[in-house]
Amino acid sequence: MAHVEILLVSAYGGGVQPLSIATAASHLLKAGFQPTCLDVFVEGVDDERPFADADLVAISMPLFQAVAPGVELAKMARRLNPNVTVVMFGQHANIHVERLLGTSCDYVIRGDWEPALVALARTMAGAEDSLALPGLCAPGHIVPPHIQRADHLPPARHLLPPLSCYTYPEFEMFRRGPGDERRVGNVETARGCHHACTYCSVFAATGRKVNIIPPEVVLEDIRQVVRAGASHIFFEDAEFLNAKHHGLHIVRQMKQEFPHLTFDITTRADHILESQDTIRAL
Repeated sequence: MAHVEILLVSAYGGGVQPLSIATAASHLLKAGFQPTCLDVFVEGVDDERPFADADLVAISMPLFQAVAPGVELAKMARRLNPNVTVVMFGQHANIHVERLLGTSCDYVIRGDWEPALVALARTMAGAEDSLALPGLCAPGHIVPPHIQRADHLPPARHLLPPLSCYTYPEFEMFRRGPGDERRVGNVETARGCHHACTYCSVFAATGRKVNIIPPEVVLEDIRQVVRAGASHIFFEDAEFLNAKHHGLHIVRQMKQEFPHLTFDITTRADHILESQDTIRAL
């Protein structure tokens, strides 16, 4: 394969380590590439060389706040290297696909981004001939979101800034005193949501599709953040009780291995009322 310089960029990931570019990096590493990760939220863009040197710039847009900076980063990449290929992914790339394609980027990946990014990189390296892959959109060719059902890998967190670079404001109310400097590790057990809340970007991006991440992959990622100093786990699933037995199994395994860990989840109020046995167990 020809060498392809790949830059994975997180414009804004909610103030926690950007799992989107870390999972992309895991799959690219497995495929034989050597991607670079940049979290603009904490690292800024003091050095433009990674953009100037990149053959492929992949920009993650999981949140609305990432759209405007993501577009500006794409403009900068094209200014520095007119031949660069720009691809965008994440919930708000899904939602704004028609606005972004052909103006801000060459491709948008709808749904799970890892397999399409690997295929795109392999095509640019001359190892594949076709870009006909589920989820990969080009101008004039918009396809439905693709959900990856297999080949999950733990995020390549060693390519991200350390946990100490991130703050978790919601955790302030749980601190045990002025000297309590616990680190928070963000982990996901599933992507998507079964519900169809019309106000929600998760439903707008991928409908009611849910991608369950295998427990062994989640637990290995928990071990990663514990090794990195985390003592609290933020489960960043949009709806932790999408598959309550899955989530509860992971928490039980986690607490058996790491009794000191605290954690928090996000769920709907009706699930709290309907699943009181699960809530008590948690």
